[in-house]
Amino acid sequence: MLHFIINMQSGKGRGRKVWNRIARFLHKERLGYCLYVTGKAKDAKAYAAAIKDGTIVAVGGDGTFHDVVNGADFSKVDLGLIPAGCGNDFARGVGIPSDPIKALKRILYGKRTPTDYIDVSGVRCLNVAGTGLDVAVLERVYEGKSRSYIGSLVYNLKHFTPYRLKVTSNGASKIYDAIMVGACNGTQIGGGIKLSPKSSVTDGKINAVIMTMPDDVGLTKALLKFKAGKHLNETYTTHFLCDELSAVSDENFPVQLDGEIYRDIPLVCKIVKGGIMLYR
Repeated sequence: MLHFIINMQSGKGRGRKVWNRIARFLHKERLGYCLYVTGKAKDAKAYAAAIKDGTIVAVGGDGTFHDVVNGADFSKVDLGLIPAGCGNDFARGVGIPSDPIKALKRILYGKRTPTDYIDVSGVRCLNVAGTGLDVAVLERVYEGKSRSYIGSLVYNLKHFTPYRLKVTSNGASKIYDAIMVGACNGTQIGGGIKLSPKSSVTDGKINAVIMTMPDDVGLTKALLKFKAGKHLNETYTTHFLCDELSAVSDENFPVQLDGEIYRDIPLVCKIVKGGIMLYR
């Protein structure tokens, strides 16, 4: 059975348009399904938790996907994703088609792939978990102070105060004055910024990306490299693979998981290899 969980308001109303196309296709093909429409925050998580068999098809943006992943029991259900948000970073990064019918056909006729996710202090993260600049950028966008992720990024690169963080991984710890620490499963954030272009969702590894303030190059040059995913070999970037990663401070800085901001959990991450059977 197909269980569609949809955020009609995702992507500034794109979710409803996407669903209309999906519904017409399902009717034409005479395919049965159950439909769950979110009305408030965390509805998607509750709906996913109530589904005990079949395939959950999440229709929305990265936030909807995040809630579904945190509600679903993946010992009982499979997962399909149909992007209908503004950024669609995880879907784009793993090659899920932006066209909803093509994405649906992948779910109907494609193969399931064991797919990793990151456990962050008990919360599942499908794409990227982080703290620092990415949280500040999101907060400015969510508060309406910037119209886009890029605009907020430019502002924060000029005004952001680095976080002093103790980063521990692979049996070693180091103190960083970091502008960002990312634990990456997916490749990109912010509607296409390639934070971790080498990430794979099937390798059983976290791609750790730690960035300090780019004092040795111009801000504009650093920003262009970051946007294009060409920052990994720069002096202000530390990049490595790991199974577990923590970035903590006595100040309890907020973190973001799949673009959702959490203020009550530490960035303590471990990879869960093949934890989701995903159609893609």
